[in-house]
Amino acid sequence: MASTKLKLRPDYKRRKGDIAVYVQVCIDSKTKLYSTGQKINPDNWDHKNQKVKKLNGTKDHVKINLLLEKKHQEIKDIIFSKTVNNETLTFETISAELKPKVTDSRYFKFWYEKFTEFKSAEFKYTTIKGYGVLRNQILEFKKNRDFVLDDIDFSFYESFRAWLILKKGHTNSTVNKRLKILKTFLNYCANYNIYDSRHLVKFKMLEEKPSTKIALNERELKLLWNHDFEDNKRLDRVRDLFVFACVTGLRESDIQNLTKSNIINNEICLNVIKTSSEIRIPLNAYSSAILEKYNFKLPKISQQKLNSYLKEVGMKVGINDPQKLVKFQGGKRFESTVPRYELLKSHVGRRTFITLSIMKGIPIPVIQSMTGHRDLASFQKYIQIGSESKIEAMKNWRI
Repeated sequence: MASTKLKLRPDYKRRKGDIAVYVQVCIDSKTKLYSTGQKINPDNWDHKNQKVKKLNGTKDHVKINLLLEKKHQEIKDIIFSKTVNNETLTFETISAELKPKVTDSRYFKFWYEKFTEFKSAEFKYTTIKGYGVLRNQILEFKKNRDFVLDDIDFSFYESFRAWLILKKGHTNSTVNKRLKILKTFLNYCANYNIYDSRHLVKFKMLEEKPSTKIALNERELKLLWNHDFEDNKRLDRVRDLFVFACVTGLRESDIQNLTKSNIINNEICLNVIKTSSEIRIPLNAYSSAILEKYNFKLPKISQQKLNSYLKEVGMKVGINDPQKLVKFQGGKRFESTVPRYELLKSHVGRRTFITLSIMKGIPIPVIQSMTGHRDLASFQKYIQIGSESKIEAMKNWRI
């Protein structure tokens, strides 16, 4: 009869730093350790309950315990299957079952598809879409040729990072998003023992510095609201969707999925797509007018088209004050001046709502309850106080 348990490597007391966690399998008084791909501080290990203790201030233990239990359960399922089918159970048969039964098991395309499929059960479509972007860029970088995972070493990482900056023109922030997904993918592969996770220690992120983000001021929002687009229904719909974001703080994805059933007692009540949190936003005169205009069924426009058309809308209504644009690519700083309408995107609406709400004196906890932000740090990134607001504030400065 076989038994299993989760445990640290036997010599953990003589070692420093994080220690690997294994699934120990015992068959006929003999034992073998199978890697889980996870390492932890031994002080955080609960030997009795075979799991990571709750860590102060974080939820990292939850994720690690889920990954440990997944590997543990995978091995227990193999043992159960062999037992009920009266098949030979040895350490060799368990190892054979753990290995993917494919001829191209060490190749990028196979494992990235497996990784995406696994993550699809964990994350929303918008997150998985970003995984697809990385896959396509890696294959473009490799000239559409598949390759073995061992090729992703420090040299690959450095070259790919430089390619994202120089060839694709990505900012440091965007490059880091791609690299973060890549490291997540490689850790996933390491859990299956087909990638050496020691490479990851050398994979450093780029330094991120604040780049230019804008929010509309009250004057610009009034220009949008009051402009007559009756001669152009396309731009009229784009303006209405954007203003709706500016006066509710909703993300474009939530606006696109809003229905009449979400309006309860003059409030928008919905489960946010990105975070799955419940929020309630009271309607105001502007959001009510837009909903009634479309009989509570707002127009649907793809985000790509919406962002493109918004620049046209901004130009027509006169959102054309010069805006200094700063971005960072690698270690280089690039600075230019553009009319503000060129920086209009759907997410500017959410920043506008938060910024103007603060300027109007609405308490931050109240705003957070409507935007769904759980922590102040992420909330503060949306605050973009412009020059006009600062000038007006200084006029009232007295001693």
